[in-house]
Amino acid sequence: MTLNDIRRAVKSALGDADDADAIICHVYGIDKAELYLRLFDDFTYSDALDDIVRRRTSGEPLEYIIGKATFCGIDFFVSPDCLIPQADTEVVVRAALDAMDHGRFLDLCTGSGCIAVALSKLGDFCGTALDISPAAIEIAKKNAASAGVYDKIEFVCADVFGDVPGGKFDLIISNPPYVESGVIDTLSREVLCEPRIALDGGDDGLVFYRRIVPMAAERLNDGGALVLEIGYDQAQAVGDILDQNGFEYVIIRDYGGNDRCAVARKSEGK
Repeated sequence: MTLNDIRRAVKSALGDADDADAIICHVYGIDKAELYLRLFDDFTYSDALDDIVRRRTSGEPLEYIIGKATFCGIDFFVSPDCLIPQADTEVVVRAALDAMDHGRFLDLCTGSGCIAVALSKLGDFCGTALDISPAAIEIAKKNAASAGVYDKIEFVCADVFGDVPGGKFDLIISNPPYVESGVIDTLSREVLCEPRIALDGGDDGLVFYRRIVPMAAERLNDGGALVLEIGYDQAQAVGDILDQNGFEYVIIRDYGGNDRCAVARKSEGK
């Protein structure tokens, strides 16, 4: 059968052309350009396609199935041990790069390492990436090596509520867990495949901000910036925590127009 026949069958099963193309490229080891060039070439239907289609229609995220995701134009390895990098989090990286173009960063709750790697690849940064999950740290290391920035990042497996590395930083950045505990079970099937520990922000979703913001107030160099991803409805609550700790801040919206990122600096004289 032709590759186009296979593509139509997979697209019909999934109802999504982009997912179908990504799966076919993964199974047959071709890129998207080659897919379109070879649509009428003969291919053998792969039994692996049926298994992948079953997994995708059951709600398993495509990125976990094919083992990769693209973020800030960089390919990242992903697995169920880490959150899947999302396009909206690119806003956080862009906000950090707009706030400063070089320096030493501390990336808290690094997960796949997407923020740390993107900063190190796209800006003149080096720093430390921390996560409580040993498995996530191993993925982050693999991504740093793949992107050619392994020597610019120190990876630390630790609890943000415990042993954060010493010293001061020019940039402290985090996409922490911020979903309210009671809301998690109502999320989509795809999101529920992701590690709960990377989603759960406590009863009100703010427990990590209450830890990170006071720590950042002590650990930022003069002129340094604190950049935090936030939930769409958390701007006021996170802003109050920043105010209480002597920060001035701005809120930046994501591609969908939702509040997504707080960029903060210490207030003058505080």
